[in-house]
Amino acid sequence: MDQPIQEEGLHIAESRGGEQSVWIFNGETSCFPSAVFLSFTRALNWIERYALTGTLTRYPLDKSVFDWAVENDFYQPNSTRGKFGSKTVANFSSAHLEHYHFKDGTFPTRTIGGEHPLLDTPEEVNSDYFTSEQL
Repeated sequence: MDQPIQEEGLHIAESRGGEQSVWIFNGETSCFPSAVFLSFTRALNWIERYALTGTLTRYPLDKSVFDWAVENDFYQPNSTRGKFGSKTVANFSSAHLEHYHFKDGTFPTRTIGGEHPLLDTPEEVNSDYFTSEQL
């Protein structure tokens, strides 16, 4: 389970399995991110305030998504998919990154590795943000 956000004047990146991470929001039709957050709760509040549609994704700090996927056995570069080059690494993304899809500022589902379960437990989020139907 995630460690709580530590505060010492500024929010410290959330830690997951010992790795620090940030939350990045991409609008539905955007090619580039529109926001980066250290706090999941701040990201949710921002998305709700502007009724945004898009995806909020947790990215590891100081590590590429390609390296993260290889280290976590989500991708094997020497598999039958063939060898990889700089274009593969530069454009690599993974459905295994924790991410959430939003529609008009609402929080429909959590997605990890292609699955779409609701949050595991209400303790994972600020309960003041969600209605009981969303938990």
